[in-house]
Amino acid sequence: MCSILVLVIFLSSFHQVIHSISPQPGHCVMRNQCKGKFGPTPCVYNGPPKPLDTDVPIDDDMTSLQLLNKLCPEFVHDDDPHVCCTTKQLLAFQEQLGIAEAAGFARCPSCHHNFRQLICFMSCAPWQSRFLNVTKSQWFKTDDGTREVEVVEEIAYHVSELYAYSLYDSCKDLQGLIPGTLFMDFACGSWGSSKCSAENFLDFAGSTPEEGAYSPFKCKYIFHVANEVEVNGHTIYPMKEPHFKCSESPSPDLEVCSCYDCKESCSALSLTPPDIPTIPEPFHIFKRDGPTVVATLIFILFVITITLIFCCHKNPGYSTHQPFSVPASPSGVNLGSLEEIEPLRSKSIPIPTSRTEHRRFSKKLTKIPSKFQMLGSWLENHLETQFMSWGLFVSRKPITIMVLSLFVCSVFSLGLFLNFDVTTNPVDLWVSPGSEARKDMEDYNKHFG
Repeated sequence: MCSILVLVIFLSSFHQVIHSISPQPGHCVMRNQCKGKFGPTPCVYNGPPKPLDTDVPIDDDMTSLQLLNKLCPEFVHDDDPHVCCTTKQLLAFQEQLGIAEAAGFARCPSCHHNFRQLICFMSCAPWQSRFLNVTKSQWFKTDDGTREVEVVEEIAYHVSELYAYSLYDSCKDLQGLIPGTLFMDFACGSWGSSKCSAENFLDFAGSTPEEGAYSPFKCKYIFHVANEVEVNGHTIYPMKEPHFKCSESPSPDLEVCSCYDCKESCSALSLTPPDIPTIPEPFHIFKRDGPTVVATLIFILFVITITLIFCCHKNPGYSTHQPFSVPASPSGVNLGSLEEIEPLRSKSIPIPTSRTEHRRFSKKLTKIPSKFQMLGSWLENHLETQFMSWGLFVSRKPITIMVLSLFVCSVFSLGLFLNFDVTTNPVDLWVSPGSEARKDMEDYNKHFG
């Protein structure tokens, strides 16, 4: 694999749609892991693809076929796929993916899909010879020192220019872990996000630790416009598989890249018309507003119930036990005891005990009230008399008063049923009909629709 760093950061989501890629003629140019200059490195292998190893232990009771389908589903066509990678390579690949998932860089599914597919075709494609060729190799002894194996030192990866630029465009706006930075500030090496391009991005991804990157071998990405080119007398078919923009979803079960990480998603979302909810049919009873009719019926039922209870309940009358009686009113009605009529007035008169108090008490008794006090007393007595008369009248004829009150309220409420109009147009609610803005709007609608 060309770059462990970029792979760790980018590849965190592999629930992708399985594209139907038919097997093509070709063979492997590298396979398995060998001891290299910068750690485990693919071995040089020119031969047909082989089935996955089944004797390598895998955690979580997962088979090698399930592991391949999880990481590189493009090459799973049957129950025994032949590929140019081993189960040991897939396990190392999965470990790096776990680190990537822990880093939390799964925000842009299309960016992840494009880069994952680029690495999968380089590592496991059964027809590597169509777009890969080993340009340099070294011989290293095996761990037991019994023999030497040829290890990849440099490869040429022929990629479609359209695919390379689509990959870069889908990832260039991805935000970094540090606020205010872009991911390309770290994934594009010394160029940074300001000077980064598709060429610089993939050049850094394929650089070795000697060049300041993390790839165990040198990987040169060569861009081509044509679908078929001649290189050193050999026909090369540049890698050009289905790719997606950051504003597109790589599969139906994945969302597009967020507006925060993809400017195209912002414009795409703004052009997408919002879902207008279906307005339910209004509830009517006899072509009238349903809630209003129901509330009216409940009110009428309540009034009838209270009236029946009042009419059927026996009136106990007045109490005959009246310890203190008062003179009858001018109308001949007994007003009850003194405590019931004047509960707040004092029933005892203070008796002066000295001459000084006697003089003060005499002045209070002989003090003449002012005109305002007399006016207030007259108004209070008049209101008491009127309200007492009204209360007595209501108590004598309760049915008449209730029916008359209900009739008057009904007459004044007829407008709610006969001439009631609800205004919901915000222009009519907030813009004055005679305002300049209203006139300009009406003139514009009249001439320009």
